[in-house]
Formats: sequence, structure tokens, C-alpha cells
Amino acid sequence: WRGQLVGRVVVPDTCAEVSTYFARDEMVLGSGQAEPMLPEEFQEQESLTEMDAADGESRGPPRKKGLSILTLAGVGAVALVLVGLTAAFGTARQPQARHAPALAQMASTISEVLEQDPYDCDDQLANAAYAWSLHKKMWCCANKGHGCPLAEEVYMTFVLANVNYNKAARTEENLKGLLNKITDSVVAEVQLQDPQVNDEKVSIDYWEGSGIHSDHDSADSRGMVCRVRITTSSMVMRDTVMAALEESNLEFTLAEDLQPFLHDHELVHGDVRVKDLTVEAKIVDRCSCPDGVAEDGDGCPAWGGLMCKTCKDGFHLTSGKHCESNVCNCDNGSPATGISCPQHGARTCASCIEGFHMHDVAGTNCAPNQCLCVNGTAASGRGCYMHEGYICNECNRGYHLDHTDKTCRENECFCNSGKKAAKDFCTKHGAEICESCDLGFHLDPSTGTCEPNVCLCEHGVPAEGRMCHIDNANICAYCDEGLLLSSDRTCGKLHCVCPHGIPARGEDCDTHGAVVCESCDHGYHMNSKQCVDIGCSCQNGIAAGEADCPVKGEELCIDCHFGYTLQGGSCIINECTCEHGKPAEGAMCRSPGVHSCGSCHTGYHHKLVPVVDEEGEKLTVTCQPNVCKCRDPSDPDREVGVPATAESHDIQVCHTDGGNICQSCYGEKGFHLDHGYTCSKNVCKCEHGVAVDSNDCPVHDAENCQEPCADGYFLADKPLEHWVQGQGVAPPKPEMFENGAKVCVESVLTTTLPFDCNSGQANWETAWSRRKKQWCCHNTREGVGCVPTHTQKELCTSGDFNSEQCELVGCCKYAGSCQPANDPGDRICHVEFNIKFRNNMCLTVPEESASSVSPVAYLDVCRFTNTGQDWAPTARGQVEDTMGNCLNVESDAPGGEVTSKLCDDEGDVSDSQKISYEPRTMRLRSHAGNCLAVMENNIVLDSCDMANTNQQWLVPPVNPVGTLTTR
Repeated sequence: WRGQLVGRVVVPDTCAEVSTYFARDEMVLGSGQAEPMLPEEFQEQESLTEMDAADGESRGPPRKKGLSILTLAGVGAVALVLVGLTAAFGTARQPQARHAPALAQMASTISEVLEQDPYDCDDQLANAAYAWSLHKKMWCCANKGHGCPLAEEVYMTFVLANVNYNKAARTEENLKGLLNKITDSVVAEVQLQDPQVNDEKVSIDYWEGSGIHSDHDSADSRGMVCRVRITTSSMVMRDTVMAALEESNLEFTLAEDLQPFLHDHELVHGDVRVKDLTVEAKIVDRCSCPDGVAEDGDGCPAWGGLMCKTCKDGFHLTSGKHCESNVCNCDNGSPATGISCPQHGARTCASCIEGFHMHDVAGTNCAPNQCLCVNGTAASGRGCYMHEGYICNECNRGYHLDHTDKTCRENECFCNSGKKAAKDFCTKHGAEICESCDLGFHLDPSTGTCEPNVCLCEHGVPAEGRMCHIDNANICAYCDEGLLLSSDRTCGKLHCVCPHGIPARGEDCDTHGAVVCESCDHGYHMNSKQCVDIGCSCQNGIAAGEADCPVKGEELCIDCHFGYTLQGGSCIINECTCEHGKPAEGAMCRSPGVHSCGSCHTGYHHKLVPVVDEEGEKLTVTCQPNVCKCRDPSDPDREVGVPATAESHDIQVCHTDGGNICQSCYGEKGFHLDHGYTCSKNVCKCEHGVAVDSNDCPVHDAENCQEPCADGYFLADKPLEHWVQGQGVAPPKPEMFENGAKVCVESVLTTTLPFDCNSGQANWETAWSRRKKQWCCHNTREGVGCVPTHTQKELCTSGDFNSEQCELVGCCKYAGSCQPANDPGDRICHVEFNIKFRNNMCLTVPEESASSVSPVAYLDVCRFTNTGQDWAPTARGQVEDTMGNCLNVESDAPGGEVTSKLCDDEGDVSDSQKISYEPRTMRLRSHAGNCLAVMENNIVLDSCDMANTNQQWLVPPVNPVGTLTTR
């Protein structure tokens, strides 16, 4: 087709060329051969209509006004072939007979081809509006339901004959004016039917015509093809508008409306004529129904669209003839939908809510679940989540609910000092509930537990444990001095006896039942407080009488007082044994050799322990080791050291049972042993700075500092190897740095190296910390650790600095102009300086702030290790930190915040970053003339006031590289 006369029917030389063109229009063709020649008379046959539209495809994509619409490329291709064939068989000029076999074979081949689907209606479906030809859209819409235009849109195509397209399209004013005229005429005509249509509802595609309707055979009068898209207000209104446009005299109206404009702008040769005006109506004359069978024939309206006749299973037909998914009803569950719901609105459930189950196989009803429970009450409602399952809600007495399987299990109780309760008496699972108690305990009815018996003892010490067999009874372990422990374990007065005399009373009777006389009968005399006849003597006992005394006056005892034992006619004092104490003796020792302590060694305490001998159960006095604790006095639950023990005599013995007495403290936790042998918090000191907190103070009263140090001092963390003594100031002793201590060292009078800048230079970029790089960069002649930026020469000569600005750079000198301080100035220039306020406070921003945020500047103690306090002037009038951020004023007015923001490196510097320093007035001024001021440690803008000391800043010049600097 290329290279032939446009606007005429040109029959290809071979059927292969027909196949080529059809393939361009995306038809699916077979490969076949045909006779090569067609009659020459068909090559001159004129097209019936729409030739200008066909020409659009060979001339590239159409030009557009407003929103793009469907392209017409490819329409003429099909039309040309069909028209050509029609002309070939229908014209009065019949072909010669010799061509009949070729025409017949061609017609047969095309018929076979057209039996297949001519288009792939799934290819580029997403971009069908612009990628498909009109005929493809019509065919795919009618046969596949794809590519159909919106039901509300009307398309109108016409040719403006004799128009100079190139001149109209080349000038924006001409093109815009022409398209607006066309829009006005179309809107005026359409509004007669649909008043809601305006110029925003109309868009136009346009391209150069083929000249078929031109009155002149000239390239300047080929004409212009226009395709207008009109969006109506509704589908019903669409049909009304299309019918009105088809019956209107719009060709004449358009020509009359456009004539003056086209002639005034010399865009037409001759008269304006509107040709081949067509309205695309009823392209979508078939209905669609994705979930059923679509309406057809008279049941489908002219505009087509979504309209169903019947629905497939799971769907129902609405009053608007749409197929919607069935939705059933369901009480106490989720209704069935779609294919699971056989009839819309019927009672069918898909599932039941918790506590309900499908009552029948058809699923028409959700009935409440019925549960079972042994030894309890079955769950109901939502709690019965499985029909006929063993699920309990609560249990009978003596049983508890097992939450893992919701069954009732028998309670299991325990009893520490008795017999545990069982079954009905164990009312709470896992609780301490007793049925009976061991000896020395009683059952508390309020709690059901066995509590230790508590006895009473008037004039003595109450019995404990098993000896106190009745709670609240008067049972004594032993009595006060001078009183008797009777057989019923009570304490009473002592009663002595005196044969042949009057018994002693009161204090003179020190042992109950003892023979102690106050006076003797006639014929008896007093011997060891006993009335005896003239016979033997006995100390601490009863002497033998006259009849039994072989030698009168000799010591011969026949019985002993309490606490003594008769041995060889003498009363020997009883002596007991005692571990960790002094043994009891005399009346305190009831029998020789028995374990009973009179007193305990330091570190031990008395404790009564029941023992059983041939006389039954008795209490004996033992010495038990004291148990101390070592806790923080301010936090009794916190252990801070090693408690003293009964045997820790070399440090401190635990002299009081249960006392807070320590033998050593945990220094790493910040505690030390005080004079009272308790662990108190360490308190460190720092002569020239701030001492560390107790938690970081391993040695009490030691020198241990943290930042900040006093002005003129720096924090050292190890002995100073390169110390140079100055003006009588001695270096700190190495032992001061033991246990990780740090010391504030005077830096004004002495010089030291807190970092070894010669170590690790091979990989300093990755091995050194930021602080070490910072210090070594500033304090070594070689500038070790510096991140290269600019040489002195580059920075000092890069801006037109005055003398004050030149000095502030820090590595420059002013000699008529700003020059490097060190010739030839090829050293790296480190220009950072501090912006100081009074009291050793510096203007600070957070270190390593993200560039996406603008942190607010504030005051902080000056530290050389804080890179958020390092600033440098730029040649562009900014104040820059080490991270490439510049001081910035958010609002250049009093009260505006001062922040740090990414520096303007390209283009003009914003006024918000123009901040200058005046050494004479010690002021930092913004571009608008406001001064940086300190208000409650925040830095804000304020109106400059020479009397306001909160606006004074000191920018100390940094010494040139090559000398040590101190801050």
C-alpha cells in the first residue's frame, strides 16, 4: 500500500500483499498463494467513504485536543479491501473474463481466512482504547465483549475539506482557535438534547486529510480529519444525542460556523466544506452478563451494557436485570453465599458462630451446642464450642476446672505440718489445706493450715515446738531464777523440806524439794543448812547421821542438792558439755555429760532443742551459729557484699543473729566496708571536675573523674607517658589510674598526649575513634587523623576575606590580603573553632545528626571531644560544622530558632544561612541583622542590644597547623 496514490482504491499485486496488510491490522491470516495479477480497471476505482480516516494510519498517530480518545488507525485498511472487492464485483465496468479465475480464487481464500477469528481480543486489552483500530474494537466488542466504548460516549467523525492542515497545526494560536470553534458548535448542537454537556465533556483528535475531498490538487489544501468524543450525562441520553446528531444538518452548521475563522486566518483555499460526517451509534448493540446469559434482541437496549436474561447457579436476577450473588439468611451463623446458597434469601448457613452447630445436613439451621460434664456443670452458649463434647463450665466441691481440656479433676491439696485434706475437704486445688496437724501445731479454722502452737509461761520461758502440745496453754520450758518447774510444766515457788527442823523459805530455798533448814529441833544442830544429829558433814548435800557416821565430823554425804551428783560420799557439781560455748554446770546442768550450754562464743546464740532420754522428752540449750546478711541500708533487698559469719573472726564476726554485718563489699557495685561493718555507697572525689557516680566508683574516696573537667583541665584515662612538668605541677601518680580511674589533668600549665597518635597509623581511617582523629588532627604537627578537606592556600584565597574574617579561618594571615599562614600553604587547613559563651559553655548541635532533620542548637559544656561544637567559616558566608551542616535560622525575626541544616553548596546561599561574626562587638548576626542570644540554654534570635550580655559570643582563633592547641 505504501507509495501508491492516497485516496484511491489500490489493489495489491499479489495476495501476499493482502496478507501483509491484514497482518498489520492484527488479523490472523493463513499463508496461501494466489494468482499474481488483478485487473487494472480496479486500480482506479474510487473509495466510497472514509478514505481520509484510513489515511490516518499511514501518517502516524493523530494529534489530540483534550483527553485522548480511540485512534482510527486501521479502519480504512479493512474498508479499502472490502470496498475494493465490492467495487470489483459490483461496478458496471465488469472485468475481463481472463481475470475471473484469479478473482474467484482470491474470494475463496479470503472467505476461508474470515472463518477464523480475525482479531486477538486479549492482546493489549489494557490499552485497547489507544492501541486497537476502530474495526478491531467493533468486532471484539460485538463478538467477545472486549473493547466496547463507555455507554455514555458518542463519537462523531468528519472531514474539513480545503483546509491547510500544516499551517493550522503549526501555529498554536490557529490550532487552538480552530478546535475551540469546533467545540463550541458541537456543544451548542448537543445541548439542545443534553444540557449537562459542556466543553469539558468534549475532546477532539485530528490529523491531516488525504485530499480526496479537496477542490485543489495541492499539498496546502489536503484537509483536516476530526474525530470528536462527546460524554453524555447518561446511557439513555446517549441514544437521544446520537439520534439527534444523525438527523441534524450539522455539516452545514459546522461549515457556516468555521468559515469566518478559517478565512480570517488564511487557513482555507476556497470554501469550507464538511464531508463524510458520521456518528458512531449502536457499536455496543449486544448486552453482556458475566454471571449468566445476556439479554439479546429486543430485550437488549440500543446502548447495550450489563443486562441479563437468566443467571447461572449461585446467582439471582435483580429487578435491574443484573445477576448478583445469592445471599441466604442464617440465625446464629454466617449465611451461605454464591453457589452454596441455592435460592437467594433462603435459610441456609455456611457456618455457625461459636456455641452453635449445624442442626441438619442441609445446613438450614444453627442450633445451640449441648455439652456434657462429669463432676460439674456443663458449659453452654459460646462456652460450649463443640457439640456433645465434654466441656465443663464449673465443678462440684472438691474438683477444679482443668483449663487445658475443660474437664473437672479432683483437687489436690498439700499440708506443710500435718495431714493434707482430701476430696470434699480440699476446696481449692493446689492450696494448703490440712485435715489434722502434727504435734506442736494446731489447725487454724480460718485458713485450714497448721500453725505452730504458741504457749504461755508465767515466771519463765514458754515451751516451743513439740513441747508446746496445746496451743495457748501454760507450758514452760524453764523457769525464772528462784522458781520451780513443776511436773505440769508450770513455774511456781520453791518448797524446801527440813527433817528435824523448820524448812527455809524465800530466797534461802533455792532448790525445790531440797533439804534446806532455817532452824533445827532440840537435839539437832545445823550442818550445811540441814538439821542433823551429831555426826558427819556434807557440803552441797545431806550428811550421814550419827549412826551412819564412822568418824564424827568427817564429810560423808548420803544425798546431794539439785545440780550435784553423789560420788564417793561427796556431792560433786554437775558439768555438762557444749559445742561453740561454755558448758552449763550446777543447777543449770541436770545431769553430768549432758549437752547444755551456759553461754555461747561470739558469733553464736542460744537455741532450745528438744531431746529425748530415758526420762522422756526434754529441752536442752545449744549454741547455733549466727546468720547475718549484707544488704544496702537504703535498699534492704539488694545484696551488696559478703555477709559476716560465726567464724569470720579475722575480719568481722557475725555477733548478732540476723544482723546486717558484712565482711567485704562488692567494689564493682560501688560499695565499701565502713567502720560499722556495713556496706555503704562509695563516694569518689574529683579535685578539678565532676566525680563519677557511686555505681562507677570502685574505690571509695579515690580520685575518679568524669566529664566535664574544670576549664583548663582535660580528662586523662591512663598514666601520662609524655608528661612535661611545668611551673611546679607534678604529674598524677600512676596508681591514681588503677581500677580504671580517670583524672582531670591541668592542660594550661602542662602538655600531654591523651591519645597515642603514632599508633595504628596504617589503618587510622577505620581503626581510630572519632575522638582520637579529632584530637590528633588538631594537636600534631603532621595533622595525623585529619580528614582531608582544603589546603591552606585553597581556603585562605578562595574568598574575599577582610582582616577579621581572615584571622577567624585559623590557618591564614592577613598581609594586604588573606594568605596561608604557612608557606607555601599546601598543608591541610583545619579551621574548626568553638563558639563560646561564658562559664565554659559552647554553642552545640547533636553529633552526627541526620541531614533530613534540622536539630535545634543549644548550650553545652565545652569539650574538645564533642564534634558538635566544631565550626568553620565558609567562603560563602556560612558557619559550617564537620558534618556539612550549617547554622540556620528558621525565621529571621526575634524568637526564631537556630538550627543546623544541610549547607547550601550549589547555587545561591539562602538568607537563613548567612550568619556573620563581629569580633569587636562579640555578636553573631543573621542576614536581617538580628543577634544570636541565649535564653534558658536555648539559642534563639533576638533584637541586637549591646547591653545584653546574653548576646556575647567568643570565637577564639585556632592556632595554625604545626603548633599544639589546647581548649
